[in-house]
Amino acid sequence: MERKRNPLSEFDWGLVSIYAVLLLFGCFSIYAASYREIMATSFLEVFNLDTSFGKQMMWVGVCIVMVVVCLLLDSKIYTTLAYVSYGVAIVLLIAVLLFGKDVNGNKSWFGVGSFGIQPAEFAKFATALALSKFMSGMNIDIRNNTRHLFTALAIIGIPACLVVLQGDLGSTLVFCSFIFVLFREGASPLFLIIPFVTMVISIITLKYGVVTMLVVDALSLLGLLYFFRKKKFNPNLLFVIIIHVGIAIYALGVNTVYMNVFKDYQRARIDYVLGKYKKDKKKPAIQEVVPVVDKNAKKERKFDDWNVRQSMIAIGSGGILGKGFLKGTQTRFSFVPEQTTDFIFCTIGEEEGFWGTSLILILYILLLYRLINTADKQRSTFSRIYGYSVAGILFIHFMINIGMTIGIVPVIGIPLPFISYGGSSLLAFTLLLIIMVKLDADRLHVLR
Repeated sequence: MERKRNPLSEFDWGLVSIYAVLLLFGCFSIYAASYREIMATSFLEVFNLDTSFGKQMMWVGVCIVMVVVCLLLDSKIYTTLAYVSYGVAIVLLIAVLLFGKDVNGNKSWFGVGSFGIQPAEFAKFATALALSKFMSGMNIDIRNNTRHLFTALAIIGIPACLVVLQGDLGSTLVFCSFIFVLFREGASPLFLIIPFVTMVISIITLKYGVVTMLVVDALSLLGLLYFFRKKKFNPNLLFVIIIHVGIAIYALGVNTVYMNVFKDYQRARIDYVLGKYKKDKKKPAIQEVVPVVDKNAKKERKFDDWNVRQSMIAIGSGGILGKGFLKGTQTRFSFVPEQTTDFIFCTIGEEEGFWGTSLILILYILLLYRLINTADKQRSTFSRIYGYSVAGILFIHFMINIGMTIGIVPVIGIPLPFISYGGSSLLAFTLLLIIMVKLDADRLHVLR
């Protein structure tokens, strides 16, 4: 007699458990970061939708419903609707450029009453589905077929370019995570080497100046020309010259974009990470801690590096065991701007200390390890590629967000997955992860 299938036993409850713990951490952290806001209404009104915590609890409820729905649906629906969801995401990204509201200089939100919807968050999820659908197609070979490779890059690049036009550089960087997927599926190692080299050139150019970079490039070229001086013409020599000319052009381009395209606050954030902030006499000295009051605007004007310094103070003051729940002074008195969203990690650092932050890091590492391990076990090419995409997106998010709070990455404004306040991001991250859980649960029933 055939044994009845028990769907509950096939779910990866390890992934679901890590998700639940991170979600719980997020709820407590948002409550702590918005404690003064809650107290301004009433302690009993913690679910008041006028507060950040109340809104987040509503979104948590929506996510729980979505988890149940996603796990009950047939996993084939995700492959069937992959291109449809991608098309809808592209339409929304275009629509938000035309009809979206401006928030902190970025036109990337649809305003619905007191709520906001950010299409870029769902575009990441839709791109993961579309890329998985394309690359799992019959006879698709990005390793040996240039047309297939460029099609995959176009699937990634179209939404990324639309997000750039919105002014959301943080979300744009997240789309770079799909490069890891292409490499994992057989693309040339140059897809990893070239971004690394361009990052090094960019750092040298921005930290030491474009002239320094050009001098280094010229000296390197002269050294190689001296090495080839007694040899006959070699095609490699021409290739070397082209590379060095390309480096010089790129360095000039980086400097031009930095000076003419980036906004003042974006340059200030990059300067701070590169250690150039103190050298700019036009900006407040980094040693000064007290904010300046702009008398004309009649409001407090904080320094460009205020967020990062206050975040580092909060994390450092937590010590080993932390100050305790709701006892963090930096958190309670709102010293850190955007503490429920981009800088939520410093709340954990101040109140839970080294052990709390270490636990969060361990949970993320376990989550990523389990996702990659789960992706490797898939019979379906679609499920495997999708698993790598989810792992890449979550890795970029948590690495950059935590790096921002401790001052080693410029502040570019992306949320910490499952913990930061925000309905769009929480729902998008939940869909990303739970769809993978469903695909994995059905892997034994997939023929190819």
